[in-house]
Amino acid sequence: MRSRHLILSFIFLFFTFELFACKTPVYKYALKKWGRDVYDIVKIYDSKKSNGRLNPKMEKAVLDMVKISSNGTSLTNVRLWPVDINGDIKKRFGDEVYKYYKNQLEYQKPPFYIIFNPKRKPIYCGEFSEKDIPNLMLSPAREKLINALATQKVVFMLIASSNAEKNEAAKKILDESIKEGIKEELIVRKRRVKDLNDEEKKFKPLEIIYVTIDPNDDKEEWFKRQLIGISDEIKDDDEPKVFGVVGKGYVFEKCLTKETLTNKDIIDHIIFLTGPCSCTVKKDNKGMDIITGWDWGKTVDLLPDVDDGEETKIAGFGGEEIEEESNKKNENGYLKIVLSLIIVIGVGVLLMNKLLKPKDK
Repeated sequence: MRSRHLILSFIFLFFTFELFACKTPVYKYALKKWGRDVYDIVKIYDSKKSNGRLNPKMEKAVLDMVKISSNGTSLTNVRLWPVDINGDIKKRFGDEVYKYYKNQLEYQKPPFYIIFNPKRKPIYCGEFSEKDIPNLMLSPAREKLINALATQKVVFMLIASSNAEKNEAAKKILDESIKEGIKEELIVRKRRVKDLNDEEKKFKPLEIIYVTIDPNDDKEEWFKRQLIGISDEIKDDDEPKVFGVVGKGYVFEKCLTKETLTNKDIIDHIIFLTGPCSCTVKKDNKGMDIITGWDWGKTVDLLPDVDDGEETKIAGFGGEEIEEESNKKNENGYLKIVLSLIIVIGVGVLLMNKLLKPKDK
């Protein structure tokens, strides 16, 4: 009887979750709700020989980059720390940072800079000046990426190779996969709206693009470092690499390259990004944000509200737009959801009470 009770409880919880689950796609929810990971620029200095202050030009450049955005947060997800080699670096930053710093002291004399990504992995060590800050914060490819994300497009990043043939092959796969992915996503989205017939399911297709990084462009060097540093499994070789990007610049660790750069992998990623979000999506799909000097607060303020689980959108999967003639069909959607919820809860309670009630001996 216990197994029957567990099965019925699972069914009850499953249907309840389906009613309360967030119906907003991952790519929309992430832009509205996810925060940003922070990078650290650490200035290593020796207080016995100099102070930890920045030179005036560097100080001005840093102040410009940390201006406060419209929602009270910094325009960029970067912090700068002066660190004295005579202090307790291990206590402040942990063993991993300490070991790396000690190793670098064998090759460099303070002052020098180390840039750590949000996972405390170093992506650069050496000299750093105010001239480096603009390209660290933003680059032409990142501007294209940001504009696409801010207008709620599904976006991929392509780090190109220096080999023209490899690039053509990668772009061909991307072009074909995006066309197929748009068609497949429409089919999936229509299936999720059960109270409309095929004629009424006139959804607008997704906008999906990819942004290319030229590996030989000096302005993109910092951006490339960030992408390569997302995971230890990503090799800094001369192969085309494709990354999925979402939210305010969150790049997933799964890098598509060589054998994994296929139509299936790209389409699967499109379906994932356009699928319903949940509270575990970010946790279960590891990655990190890139550095963006951008007023995301202002961008987000202009976006419509998204479903965070407290309400369910029924005007199409993920709130995607449907032509006006189908809107009337959705006016009673919320009522249907409430009634369905009452029925599911009622049946679940009755079944569990019946199963848990002790039998007469």
